[in-house]
Amino acid sequence: MKKSPAITLKDLSVLASCSVNTVSRALRNCDDISIATQEKIKKLANEKGYIPNRVPDFMRSGKTNMIGIVISSITNPYFTIAIDELSRELQKHDYFPMIMVSHDDIMDMKLLMKLLENRVSGIFSFSDIDDDVAEFCYKNHICLIRVGSKPQDERVNAIYADRYLCGKLVADEAIRRKVKRPCYINCNTVLSNIDRRNGFLDTLNKAGYGYDEYNCNFQTRHEEADALKSQIISNKNDFIFCFNDEIAAFVLELLEEYKYSNYVVFGIDGVAHYLPICRRINSVGGDFKEISRRCTEILLDKINEFDDSVVHEVYPVELIMFDR
Repeated sequence: MKKSPAITLKDLSVLASCSVNTVSRALRNCDDISIATQEKIKKLANEKGYIPNRVPDFMRSGKTNMIGIVISSITNPYFTIAIDELSRELQKHDYFPMIMVSHDDIMDMKLLMKLLENRVSGIFSFSDIDDDVAEFCYKNHICLIRVGSKPQDERVNAIYADRYLCGKLVADEAIRRKVKRPCYINCNTVLSNIDRRNGFLDTLNKAGYGYDEYNCNFQTRHEEADALKSQIISNKNDFIFCFNDEIAAFVLELLEEYKYSNYVVFGIDGVAHYLPICRRINSVGGDFKEISRRCTEILLDKINEFDDSVVHEVYPVELIMFDR
């Protein structure tokens, strides 16, 4: 069977008895076209199977309706939640995500160039920003927003948690519970680990608590599992704060296998609050929905009218506990 030719704007204009320009503007929700006319033309377009051709728009502007999102891992549920919430917000404004993975948790020039080759209109990065990337984006008016942690370069827009406060809140909870030997499990490969670590350990120090500190690289966690488990058990740690929920779940599983008892595990990000399928791990984090809404708002403002001002906003965090 011969395929029917694709319906065009001109075809729709004839069927709707109006100009091609009116049809085009109605389909783009332009304010000068009445709601009634917009609805009439959109209904007709749907009935006739009209598919918009965005290529001319992209050719004129040099941009698409794609927004780059850089994450460090596809398997970490924190990024699953973040991408889901950001996608919902972006799609309200007819933008869509393009996901890139920086396995070493650094957004470098190679990743940036790949995104720009695909003509993204802006970028959210959950990974640390390379200095060259920060410089390039600032000089070339590319809207880049660091999400989750404070960027090293002050010229990068950012919405982030006070990671020091995250650590302090967890330490305050350890003190409230009157634990005997807390510990912190860090990840030396993650720059944002430093503030949460310091917030936790500084608060314990001020309260006169002794503590232990261990390292766990998520990529090699299985090789490090036995040593980590032995350290926790040997030192009788009864309050274990991990640099994120993913490591916290891993540690919890390790100790359950050994049948270790009388301990509490905390992570960071509050993943279980959004994904019931995840382990119910005590954590500290912010409101993903509100963070995504604000991120999108800032990004679209920058896309629509770029200026050299830099936005830095700190979002509130709170303890999320399942064993009160």
